[in-house]
Amino acid sequence: MFAISGDVLRMVTKAVRQVSNEARLKMSDKGVIIQAVDPAVVELLVVKMPANSFSAYNSELNGEIGLDFGELEEILSAVTADIDVCFTRDKNTGQLLISYGTTEYTLPLLSLSEVRVLPRTQEMSFDVTVSLDMNQFTTAIKSVKNITSTGDDVTIMTAGKELSVLHSGRDKKVKTSLKYDDDMVEAVARFSIEYIDGVVASLRKCEDVVMSLSMSYPVRFDGNYEGVDLIWIVAPRLEES
Repeated sequence: MFAISGDVLRMVTKAVRQVSNEARLKMSDKGVIIQAVDPAVVELLVVKMPANSFSAYNSELNGEIGLDFGELEEILSAVTADIDVCFTRDKNTGQLLISYGTTEYTLPLLSLSEVRVLPRTQEMSFDVTVSLDMNQFTTAIKSVKNITSTGDDVTIMTAGKELSVLHSGRDKKVKTSLKYDDDMVEAVARFSIEYIDGVVASLRKCEDVVMSLSMSYPVRFDGNYEGVDLIWIVAPRLEES
């Protein structure tokens, strides 16, 4: 059995739903790791929930399960931030029991064969890692979103003491430059604005958000919320030949 605040669980559920309806949960004595990948394998999310981030935690649910986070999100719609949500496993049916207050739901688990596995990737290294002021970065992404349409891209680049977020379309252009104290190496990559906008929306409540970037390479975002680590990796747009 484990229990966690409704506030944290809703934030994690929203983040997973940004990527996919289904995700894998790997549970051990150390805590829970959630892994999700979108159908196009463009966006990956890993959520690390150590045992001490739960209000109650034991190893009863050890192992790996598949869970429909779309259904979980519906269940959580009536949960307030200050209510703990408890998870247990029905020993007879194997189904997941989710309860809060005087309400209990029974939720069937997904077959792991139905849930996408994160692709095997080599250890990634990046040219630059920068701390983000989420108010400024969110505004920069919103500025691009305001003049773009579905399928358009956003370019993120570092050079000197600036982190720039820009879009150069046929008729419309926008650029926001965020200033830093230290010089950064040059790194530039283009991404789908829908993916980056979704990641930023999920990161708004996080603390200590950092972004890692390289030249024409995936971007990585790391954030923490109430002891829970969230890691996104988004693949870049390939240059058109």
